[in-house]
Amino acid sequence: MTDNTIFTKRDFLTCIEMVAGTSAMMATMAGWDRAMTSTMTAPPKMTADGNGKKVLILGAGISGLVCAMELIKKGMM
Repeated sequence: MTDNTIFTKRDFLTCIEMVAGTSAMMATMAGWDRAMTSTMTAPPKMTADGNGKKVLILGAGISGLVCAMELIKKGMM
């Protein structure tokens, strides 16, 4: 950022997230009434049988690996 640019809310939130993490960014957004909370109280029910259908999961973090494990249990490839 140069001296003649405007510091936007997005820039501010990016700086907060880089320094303090996502939870601090979400708390800041909640203070501005911009944060959205989930209404889910439980994980979604997976009732369909995969029957060998192929699924692509982007990302190999914990959530991606858990997603892959759950889909394999349902018969996806």
